[in-house]
Amino acid sequence: MNETIRITNQLAIRSILLGVVFFAVAFFVYPSLQFLLVCFLLNCFLAFIFSVRGNITVARLLLCAPNAVLGNIAIAYLMPDGQPIYASLIVIQLTFFMTPFVLYSYSERFYLFANAIFVGALIMLFPYLNNAFHGDFDTETFKSGYMQYVCFGVILVFLTDSLFLFLHANHKFRERNSVWIEESNQKNAELENARQDIENTLLEVQKAHKEDEKRTWIANGLAQGAAILRQSADNEQQMFDDMLLFIVKYLNANQGGLYLVEGHDDNDLHISLKSLYAYERKRHQQRRIEIGQGLLGRCYLEQETIFLKDVPQNYTQITSGLGAATPTCITIVPLKLNDAVEGLLELASFQVLEAHEVEFLERLSETLASSIRNAHVTQRTQTLLARSQEQAEQMRQQEEMMRQNVEELQATQEEMMRTQQVMATKEANLQALLNNIEAAVVSVDKDYHLLTINKRMREMYRSKGVQLTEGVNILKQLSAEEAADRKEQFDKALSGESFSFTERVISPVTKEPAYFDIAFMPIYDENENIIGLTSMSKNVTEAQNLRQEIERKKSMLEAVINAYDDNILVLDRGYNVVLVNKGYRERYKQMGIEYYDGMNVFQVIAADAREEWKGYYDRTLAGETYAFTLEYKDAQGNPLRRQYAFYPIYGEGNRSIIGLALINRLLN
Repeated sequence: MNETIRITNQLAIRSILLGVVFFAVAFFVYPSLQFLLVCFLLNCFLAFIFSVRGNITVARLLLCAPNAVLGNIAIAYLMPDGQPIYASLIVIQLTFFMTPFVLYSYSERFYLFANAIFVGALIMLFPYLNNAFHGDFDTETFKSGYMQYVCFGVILVFLTDSLFLFLHANHKFRERNSVWIEESNQKNAELENARQDIENTLLEVQKAHKEDEKRTWIANGLAQGAAILRQSADNEQQMFDDMLLFIVKYLNANQGGLYLVEGHDDNDLHISLKSLYAYERKRHQQRRIEIGQGLLGRCYLEQETIFLKDVPQNYTQITSGLGAATPTCITIVPLKLNDAVEGLLELASFQVLEAHEVEFLERLSETLASSIRNAHVTQRTQTLLARSQEQAEQMRQQEEMMRQNVEELQATQEEMMRTQQVMATKEANLQALLNNIEAAVVSVDKDYHLLTINKRMREMYRSKGVQLTEGVNILKQLSAEEAADRKEQFDKALSGESFSFTERVISPVTKEPAYFDIAFMPIYDENENIIGLTSMSKNVTEAQNLRQEIERKKSMLEAVINAYDDNILVLDRGYNVVLVNKGYRERYKQMGIEYYDGMNVFQVIAADAREEWKGYYDRTLAGETYAFTLEYKDAQGNPLRRQYAFYPIYGEGNRSIIGLALINRLLN
């Protein structure tokens, strides 16, 4: 627009100068033609005024049609009637014919050809103008005199200058086009980088979310398994059946078996079936398996999980009323505690277990092995205690036979010593178990006296300058502020509530923040009475830092896209808003529409337009990249053009589309 105004201004000035030259000639030679030249000069001056004020449509029309009419009338006055027009005057007519081609571009071809046809018609109808206008002038000078050279010279200068003006304008236009193309390419590259950053952020968020889901799934399974073991602690067989049923259903398996290692003599050591779920009878007619026999015997010797996906046809079958089929996956996990295998867990399923499901089985196997060992120790202790009580009763009834039964009494004392050693071993094993788990564990009674503490918890308080030993009141060893917080948490657990939270602390060594997941659970006796509580603390600093890093990257990405003038909106496959930049929010906020992360985009789209925009989104989610332009008017009635560009967003490895990006920009 500015370039068109500049060309129109300059051509108006050149036309004024041309009119001044011919006016000077007419003043001395043809005074009667001065009124036509005055009209010509006034018309050019009006065109210049309109062009300066921005009304270039009127300005260019004035420079074309009226000037051509005035010029041809002047030539008609000069030419004698019935004679061929002089070459010098033909040049002037061609000058008027060339004027539209300088003022208009091909995109304005209607005005270009309309003016050219009008001027051409004047030239073709010149004989009629010649008959209509008569002048008594000496025009030989236009044919062979000095006016012929004046016309040729002036018109040649005018045409050469106009041609240079036209070429200079085209050169400037090409230069601006080159700059626009370069800026467009640069913005496209920046948008591509932003799109890649969005994809990477989405992938990281999805990956972290999946990992959190797996950890939560494992933690929930372990908690439910622990609850089953606690509820069935009094009945060993019920505990085995309930635990196997829970594991099979929690993993969506099809069959399962639970085996224990029995026999106190190495010559009689064997594996015995204790519980089944959905196995055919023929498969388990033999309930005793020797050490080293089959996959179960091998798993016992190697003490490692066996994960078999290529199952032999004759190994086992999963049957139903409609038929039978070989399972896809066989998993055998040793129930191991302190390098000692207490039993084996076998699962068969059509679905191959994932890594986190196998990890869940291995972690749960430690808890189950501990319960099995505790049950065995308790059973043996109860047996020995009953035997000891029976012997004591016999001693009270047979005091007269005491001397004769000294040897039997000594044997009983030795048995009691062995019982005490077993109890000591049990306590040592329990302490070793606590010391080997990843979490820091402490348990207290209802008076806040320390019952047990593992190595990690002891070291954690030692780093704070607190030395904890069994039997002390733990609250008296802490600072007043920490003791008040812990007492509130202890009382909450002693009231029967199990809860957990994440705590942020500053390391006294590194002076860096650390994060711990802390859980509190009440301890019940055999009568379901609360006798104390257990607290577990696990360092989750790495996971917390990962979440903070993801949030930081998301904030940086939002800052990047907010720096663009273009409006950017990112949706997932459910049409929910993932990211929206500042420009997009502010543009629609002016319309009374509020965009925020997580909302469904159809909440703010008019009902009659939802199907249309859903079609655009679905095309993009199908893998298509495209753009279109909409034209409308602003509040002042000015025409506006806005471009809408749609880009699919691919997931990891570009194998699947996880969302789309919509970028719209104002073109004018």
